[in-house]
Amino acid sequence: MIESPAPFSPEPPATGGLDQYLLHGRKEIRHLLLQLIGRHALINAYPALGSHAFLTALIVISDADDALYLDSSPDPATNRHIAAAGQLTCVTQLDRIRVQFLLTGLQPAEYEGREVFCARLPDSVLRLQRRESYRLSIPSSDHASCRFEPSRQIARGGLDCRIVDLSATGVAVDIPPGIRTGFVIGEEVGPCTLDLPGVAPITCILQVRNVSQRQPRAGIRVLRVGFRFVDLPRGVDARIQRFIFKVERETNARKLGDL
Repeated sequence: MIESPAPFSPEPPATGGLDQYLLHGRKEIRHLLLQLIGRHALINAYPALGSHAFLTALIVISDADDALYLDSSPDPATNRHIAAAGQLTCVTQLDRIRVQFLLTGLQPAEYEGREVFCARLPDSVLRLQRRESYRLSIPSSDHASCRFEPSRQIARGGLDCRIVDLSATGVAVDIPPGIRTGFVIGEEVGPCTLDLPGVAPITCILQVRNVSQRQPRAGIRVLRVGFRFVDLPRGVDARIQRFIFKVERETNARKLGDL
């Protein structure tokens, strides 16, 4: 059985806030990598220098020196870029659980007559549990919004709210000051429309999960409401994930530019 890779993005997803899912034990890491080898798991690999991502697979772990061998790219230019980078961020999935790790000490090698790469075993592996989902804070500059049509919870004319965080399983919005709503935890709301920059409008049903008062600016209180997606149409979760990766990439680029 061949395991599919994690959803592709030109840049590796960030791991901020996910330390509790990091695996550090050498024996456990080796066992997990052997599972990936046994399943012929496809891996999205991202060199440290730039965005020349390529698809690869782990081949074998050398018992002699604990070196990990993996397929090279069919493109010679990409292989030169990988060799210059010396490391790869690898993203895949195992039994639908996201797995991510960093390979360092990367060097060209040969295995059974073909060109490959070898690297040291990773010091840690991120294994994001099936029921967990990374939530991304959305900068206000991205102008991501959620449109609520008139309903029992929403007054006549509907309501447009700024999206403050987003994941593949849910969304949170801030209700503008002075707007009265009737959101009740557990109730479903919709259809609603998510407007994410660069993404076609997403129509969905939302279930209210939490309601709280926030004060992001002095003297101004806003109502924050968290929702869970209900039965998203096929492929929509992948579109949301691509948007999350895009925002992460742009945020990281801005931070690097400030250094």
